[in-house]
Amino acid sequence: GPGILGMAGATLGDGADVNAAAWNPAALARMRHAQLALSHASLDASTSQEWVTAGGRVTGSLNWMAHLLMQSEGSFQGTDATGAATGSFTAANTAFGLGLAQSFGDALQVGAAMRVVNESLGDVNGSGVGFDLGMQAHAGAFGFGLAGRNLGGQMKYSSGRYDLPGVIGAGIAWSDPAHGLRVAVDANMPHAYYNDVRVGADRLLGNGDMLFLSPGTSQILRGQGTYLPNPNGININGKNVPQKGYITDELTDYAIDWLRTLPKEQPYFLYLSHKAVHAEFQPAKRHEGMYKDAKFV
Repeated sequence: GPGILGMAGATLGDGADVNAAAWNPAALARMRHAQLALSHASLDASTSQEWVTAGGRVTGSLNWMAHLLMQSEGSFQGTDATGAATGSFTAANTAFGLGLAQSFGDALQVGAAMRVVNESLGDVNGSGVGFDLGMQAHAGAFGFGLAGRNLGGQMKYSSGRYDLPGVIGAGIAWSDPAHGLRVAVDANMPHAYYNDVRVGADRLLGNGDMLFLSPGTSQILRGQGTYLPNPNGININGKNVPQKGYITDELTDYAIDWLRTLPKEQPYFLYLSHKAVHAEFQPAKRHEGMYKDAKFV
């Protein structure tokens, strides 16, 4: 996914969605809601790549995922030993995978995945199966990850069997959700390629319920808050402040109070997205039981 690319591929220690699970299947266990991701990439030399992945909850703290990757390498001009043209041929790859991950509280996640791979090189076809294993551990602001991809996998062709390129990787990450900061470092050791170290950092800007902007003044509220009062319920401009009332009332009051600070002749932009349309659904005390006798058609 673009978030992983933006982190230079460093995701083993802190990944938490279906895209990160392609690198470390344990990341799937930290996914809180069902997800669907689609991507298309047009690469050099007429190469194109299509990717679709989805995941959700099986039960309790067990999550699932499925993904499909289709890559076309384009058309190539074949030649014989003398260099004479023998006609063109195409090359393409397809991989379909399934995975499961289990969370043991917030401190430890483990995951496993398998994929079926098919490769077509002109009139030559090969197929195989690869396996991934991974784990993540978290302590405070730090996350640690260890993953193995294509473990014990082989491709079978008419001419013989060949090992899939296995990779062992480890990563460490540090995050500060209150300020939207994240830093990650991964080290990968491929079986048949160069070792690499990947370092990524990002900062999320306004990734929450509200973003208020106008020339010369702004106010950013991050996170969803909680439905009922909480001593650290709302993050305003990077600082946690007490939430004193029901979340819908509180967010609306913040929006109105901010509007009142603006000159009437000044254009402005206000974006207000309420928590109350998201699970877990909990009404204000004054609304509890309001529709208990209503009939819905």
